Amino acid sequence: MEITALSQLDLNQSYTHLEYLSWRFQERVELIMGKIFPMAAAPSTRHQQCSQALSFAFSKFFHGRACDIFHAPFDVFFLGKEGIADTVLQPDLVVVCDRSKLKSKGCFGTPDLVVEIISPFSVARDLHEKFFIYETFGVKEYWIVQPDSQTVTVHILNEHGRYQALKTKTFTDRLESSIFPGLEIDLDDLFENLVSEDEVEYAGVLRRI
Repeated sequence: MEITALSQLDLNQSYTHLEYLSWRFQERVELIMGKIFPMAAAPSTRHQQCSQALSFAFSKFFHGRACDIFHAPFDVFFLGKEGIADTVLQPDLVVVCDRSKLKSKGCFGTPDLVVEIISPFSVARDLHEKFFIYETFGVKEYWIVQPDSQTVTVHILNEHGRYQALKTKTFTDRLESSIFPGLEIDLDDLFENLVSEDEVEYAGVLRRI
């Protein structure tokens, strides 16, 4: 039976990437250890501003280099035994330097660097489930960007395959990658123009959330 709506699936069951690729609905979902996790319908303005600024900086740095950058929605298949994945994620930004992992449907294997931009909808998943996945599968560097607190924390794999958090950077700091020397981000540039989340404009009327 062709799956054309998320409601046709049992969220208590476990699935693999083979089933994931066969689904034909529009809702964005991720698989984490076989379980389906629906994603937010649309990211916030602040999320998009951070994503665009980082994408621009990454594009400039990696231009002409043997690495590719991708931003969500872009599927990353974390392959397990016999090439089967029960975890499929859509990180906000990924860097892939082994182009043999790139297929028409996404990245089949572990990226080198992953960035997640935290939102209220995703905070627990990004800080816990995804952290564990990225560490377990050997993502060399994991950036956690928090627009609300205007901070970025970089985690790098140590010699034991566990994440070690570097000093959290904030508004006036410069962020540097450990695995890509020369990749630097001024956090002033990343955070200074973020819109306020305290107020929203709707139908020409300014109202407080």
